[in-house]
Amino acid sequence: MSMLPDTFSLPTGMHRRDSRGAALLLSLPLAHAGEVVDSLGARELAVFASLRHPVRRMEWAASRVLAKFAYLQGYRGAWVEPWHDVTWAELRALVGSPDYRAIEVLRTENGTGPPALFHGNAVLPCSLSLSHKWPCVSAALGPPDNALGVDIELIAGFSNALCEYYFGEDKLNAQCFQNYSQHSRNTLLTIAWSIKESYVKLHPTGNIDMRDIKLTFEELPDRILLPNRNCPIITKESIGVTLTWKQHTTRRTAHLIATRQMIGVLLVSA
Repeated sequence: MSMLPDTFSLPTGMHRRDSRGAALLLSLPLAHAGEVVDSLGARELAVFASLRHPVRRMEWAASRVLAKFAYLQGYRGAWVEPWHDVTWAELRALVGSPDYRAIEVLRTENGTGPPALFHGNAVLPCSLSLSHKWPCVSAALGPPDNALGVDIELIAGFSNALCEYYFGEDKLNAQCFQNYSQHSRNTLLTIAWSIKESYVKLHPTGNIDMRDIKLTFEELPDRILLPNRNCPIITKESIGVTLTWKQHTTRRTAHLIATRQMIGVLLVSA
């Protein structure tokens, strides 16, 4: 018997500051590839078969199964925080069930648009954003009237040329980080990159150049300045860094999580 919900709603208590979306993060080794594939529907399997690189195939499949898990568990009221670390044991208890194969994550607009959850030919009533960076995948879900953008990145070094190209007008250049270690500088630049990636996903039908998304970092790590706004950051060693700002009349909230040398950013628009 299918347990598919008729509507998607965030459970009471989820995301205490802002109940408009949540992201799940999963670290999944290649050894479980077969079990993940068992949870794909027929149309998903066709796309999966067209992917050639084994890691790319695994990322693609795992992010979609995680989205299904997020949808079903959100409906059942399983989350209380904006970010939830999913273990393979949690996922394994449900993967391969008829519910998982009945829901498919497919691109809209005849395969060229952003991903959405489908039950048959009907789009399920929720917003969805996916990201993957081996060995992790992430799926963010929220109510249908809230756009989401999630991005996860490995903390990585940025060459001077790359930094100048993408962050030159953001004043994220060398002198801004002269008092920081190389790792701190790389972490902050990765956060900035991930914010830009997430912002682009908020506007999936638009044509946004990441260089046009301006971020100005000052007095790091205490503050981040975005256009015309002072943006306080709540900093913790591992997870729970929260950034909130306003652009025009739209309120956006970014929840940042740093785990295992990775950065994740979730943007939620009103």
